[in-house]
Amino acid sequence: MKKISCLFLSILVIGAFCNVDPASAFPAPLKTAQFAWMKVCAGRLGEFGFGAVCKGYYLGKTAEGKDKLVSIELPGVSYKGKIDKIKNLLHTGIDIVAPADTPVYSIADGVVADVIDGSGDPNYETLGNMVIVKHASGGHWSIYCHLNSVSSGIRPGKQVKAGVGALGGVGNTGAAYGSKGGYHLHLEVRNFEGRFFPAWENGERPNIYGIATDKMSIQGLQEKLNQNWVNPQKN
Repeated sequence: MKKISCLFLSILVIGAFCNVDPASAFPAPLKTAQFAWMKVCAGRLGEFGFGAVCKGYYLGKTAEGKDKLVSIELPGVSYKGKIDKIKNLLHTGIDIVAPADTPVYSIADGVVADVIDGSGDPNYETLGNMVIVKHASGGHWSIYCHLNSVSSGIRPGKQVKAGVGALGGVGNTGAAYGSKGGYHLHLEVRNFEGRFFPAWENGERPNIYGIATDKMSIQGLQEKLNQNWVNPQKN
């Protein structure tokens, strides 16, 4: 997994610099790779890091009887409507803030396993436009969520190269919340196949946030995270 993590640091190329002091954008695990990161990645880590616990606000039910996601508590974001439920959520990836349509590349060679490229998909509401890539080494998958669009030709079965040929552009589709319009890439590296973690059978629709209910505590979610995901921030 170290190989993929290093590729993440050196190949996730972002197109235009954000107005942020680069030195302040690095959590402790990335300090040793700060020079390489600054050289090739103009984005910055967003409000949610790998394994961060946050609060999710839900309002009512969808037609299918599922909880409808309204907002997520973030700096600069608030929802003033009637709130029916508040749930603890565990973020399973990292958010990289960057301008809209900034190109996003695969972090390692692989094959496109799954794509969402329009609002007709039932998971568009949460994941937005999305690409999942299966990597040859170690049975790992990477997932790229909230894209503004998916590049032409990016379909299941397509061979992709690390840093060559954009998967799509940074966007705010699906359940993308945050500052400056919410434009960011949600990136995960995991060792299971599929859009959602299959063990999250707690009565709610699982998404990029593990939902803690009476059936699964935050501690239980953290254990699942440690077993089934890889921290992209570790070099």
